[in-house]
Amino acid sequence: MAWKKNRPLLVFTGCLAFLCALGGWHFLADGIATGPTLVILTPHGDNIRQEIGAAFQAWHLARFGAAPELVWVDQGGTSEDLRYVEARYAKTPAGIGIDLFFGGGTPPFRTLARDTLLVPHALSPAVWAGIPATLAGSRILSDAEGWYGSALSGFGILYNKTLLAEKNLPPPDSWEALADPRCAGWVAMIDPRGSGSAHVIYEIILQRYGWEAGWRLLTGMAANSEHFTKGASAVLPLISAGESAYTVAIDQYAWSLVEKLGSDKVGFVLPPGASVTTPDPIAMLKGAPHPEAARRFMEFVLSEPCQRLWVLKAGVPGGPKAQSLNRMSVRPSVAARLDTAISFVRGDPFSEADSMAWRYSDSLTESRWALVNDALGLWLVDNHAAARGSRAVAPDGPLFRPPGTWEEMRALNGNWKDDAFRNRTVGAWAARLGQATR
Repeated sequence: MAWKKNRPLLVFTGCLAFLCALGGWHFLADGIATGPTLVILTPHGDNIRQEIGAAFQAWHLARFGAAPELVWVDQGGTSEDLRYVEARYAKTPAGIGIDLFFGGGTPPFRTLARDTLLVPHALSPAVWAGIPATLAGSRILSDAEGWYGSALSGFGILYNKTLLAEKNLPPPDSWEALADPRCAGWVAMIDPRGSGSAHVIYEIILQRYGWEAGWRLLTGMAANSEHFTKGASAVLPLISAGESAYTVAIDQYAWSLVEKLGSDKVGFVLPPGASVTTPDPIAMLKGAPHPEAARRFMEFVLSEPCQRLWVLKAGVPGGPKAQSLNRMSVRPSVAARLDTAISFVRGDPFSEADSMAWRYSDSLTESRWALVNDALGLWLVDNHAAARGSRAVAPDGPLFRPPGTWEEMRALNGNWKDDAFRNRTVGAWAARLGQATR
């Protein structure tokens, strides 16, 4: 009866085998519960990544029994992200190991679509049903090109109410207010080459007032500015600390500061009749390594649950857990149900669109993106010291005049992708400015 003598050992061995099997089952279960890695290129900040990322994983787990691991990639901002994608595809045209491009305004997505780097008709029409195709001249989505607005962005003026009262400065009610000589030294501006939202604001001004009048207005704003920051978020501490009284801002940053400091301390205004609401798209990149997971992420982002995440205050049922995202919804059904008790977001862009007397062209913005960046960057940012001193010779000084009429600039724009041509032209501009501002 050897087995009786070894019974304790056999029992121990059996228990150990059972525990090992149980542990192996848990290991396998963990493996099943872990979905594929989903790689997302985005200029969005940590608050959006964390809130939407966690909500998507919970949504996905409930429906499919797995939660994809999310890998977020950013190269420093919208323009940098676009250049990164284009450079990667130049080396590996079939795919670059990235699934989605998420956020950054319409122009980069139209550029990628034109270069056939997006997946067209990526989503079933049922997914984006209820979302209008356009809003006051701006396309919200383009299924044929493969991009879909995930949220809406408004562009306006953020200002420090306390500082305005202390310094007896006028409250802003238009873009022209930032060029008012009384505001000299109190305006913070943003380099359009490092911020997609700043670029769109300057484009709004150029289109609303016309190329030459808009340029004079932007020069007046630069002449009043003490700072040109590299990124859109970098102006917020300047307003918070009272180093600057005014800045141009995208609504999500502005409302976040209102939430943080209180509406009695800071204010935000969308200049009446001179601002637009544009989409912040999402798209699947050509050769996406995880197309099924990418489609599901896009489906979630366009769904009502995620659209409520964009607009509701943190802690409100159905809203973000820890951080308000302060974005406008692309769904009229969500936008129409907001009030101040549950959201910091103000206004319903869908009900207000009919009052616009002009129409913004996202096609024009996209087509001249690099040209406008280079011109404004050289004239107003790289020559900021001269711009600040230019008011004495306004409106006839060289900085208050653009590099050429729009007809002349449009002719240049046709060759702007030729690096040699672009460099020669910018060099000639720099030499001309150097002589004129000595």
